[in-house]
Amino acid sequence: MSRDGDCDKYLKRYFSIVKFKHGNFSPSRTAAARGDFVAQCVDDQAGAKQANDKWGGSRYGF
Repeated sequence: MSRDGDCDKYLKRYFSIVKFKHGNFSPSRTAAARGDFVAQCVDDQAGAKQANDKWGGSRYGF
């Protein structure tokens, strides 16, 4: 799988979005925030949702 060089900065930004609740990592809040970020910049919303469903709640990326 190859990625366009421009994607790297968006992937870094996507995985840098990490939300906490009461000092603990919150997968659901992280996934929601990442979903909002992806919705701003992706034309393929179905693909973005599928990717966010898989990776949205992860803390460290893939």
